[in-house]
Amino acid sequence: MGMPNTDPDVTPLTTNDDTLRAVVVVAAPRSLTRVLDPMVKAASRTSASDPSLDGSLLFTGPQRLHAPASPRLTIGRSDAHRMLTAWARCLADVSTPATTYTALGVIVVDTDGASVTSRLKALRTSKDLRALPVVVRGVSLSPMTSATPEVTDIDESSGPVRLDTVIADVGKQILAEAQATPEFMMPSELVGDVLGVTMARLSAPVIFDPPTHAEPDNTDQRSTMPERPEVSEPETAPDDLPLRLTYIVTALGAEARPRWTRARITDLVLQLDGALVPQDDPITSRTSFVVAGRPDIARKAVSTGKLERGDICRPSADDLDMTKTMDQVSHLLADDIAACNRRGHKLARPLVIFIMPSATIAGIYCHEYYKKIKKAADIGWLVTNPDAGAPSTAIDASRVVVDKPDAASELLCAMGLSPILAPDVS
Repeated sequence: MGMPNTDPDVTPLTTNDDTLRAVVVVAAPRSLTRVLDPMVKAASRTSASDPSLDGSLLFTGPQRLHAPASPRLTIGRSDAHRMLTAWARCLADVSTPATTYTALGVIVVDTDGASVTSRLKALRTSKDLRALPVVVRGVSLSPMTSATPEVTDIDESSGPVRLDTVIADVGKQILAEAQATPEFMMPSELVGDVLGVTMARLSAPVIFDPPTHAEPDNTDQRSTMPERPEVSEPETAPDDLPLRLTYIVTALGAEARPRWTRARITDLVLQLDGALVPQDDPITSRTSFVVAGRPDIARKAVSTGKLERGDICRPSADDLDMTKTMDQVSHLLADDIAACNRRGHKLARPLVIFIMPSATIAGIYCHEYYKKIKKAADIGWLVTNPDAGAPSTAIDASRVVVDKPDAASELLCAMGLSPILAPDVS
């Protein structure tokens, strides 16, 4: 059986160090993510059952990497944001003692050594990640002509090699290098803030990091960066009102490509956003517009009632993946609630509204993610396809409304809200 290359400069992990935890993102081009998904899960199980690790090695992914537009653009700005998001999500799902240190790692998997080496170089030199201490390693799915310490290649000329075992072994290398190099260790209580600051710098709409000073008036300055959402609330909200996190999750894939469908979805989003502005309720509210199943698209987050027609992005050719959508929303909820709690914000119960072709979910993982959302937030469904079947049993049918005139008003009333809406004449 072909054996993968190992790094001779890294001492193999032989002892358990319960003061350090490594969070490793497995990243690959889109063509490999489906194959890698079960491999990453298997590597996670292997590490979790290894008594020498005792839960100190965590895997997450696979995260999709953009196809390189040129040799100099192997890893782009959105790829860096995906790494940051993956680390933050993984850390949000586990409890870490305050005394524990955390190390961040990346394993890039690609079909050949040249591609892996190119992506690793781009990742190391990425200005978006250079402020973070990250241990990077690569896995080539084909033999390399010249071995390099940072890349493990797979040679099956003598027999099959288990990819999940290779990923687990490379993860141990990352953990061992972090143990041997204090620069890679960050106090765990600071990691969330470090990741949040870095994501904010990448123009992601991190809605819970208000500025600590007045911003200068640069009205003539032109910027290509997406507009950062207003952040004065809830810091300056009168009487420190509770904040309601509101999410409008919309399917904008192939099912929304007809022009009239997209126009109707846009109208519904704007109607819901406008109707959810707190009137008599003693709360403030923020709306996040989320494209279902597309965590690579930065969400638009604004004060409720301020979404604009131009904020609704164009549909893609992708098919709707409900499992990926529920995973995406459950992690958004967890991340935002954790960020609010860290900053001492009072929270009202969050609100999640799905605008989908049908109110159906299927599969074990999809149901598990939906349970997490249901536990944390109030949920409503607005179904755009009039021929859709009955809702899944896990979904409260009393909070499902099929599209029709004044559907948005009817849904909010069914959810126990008191919307103020103009008549819907769409």
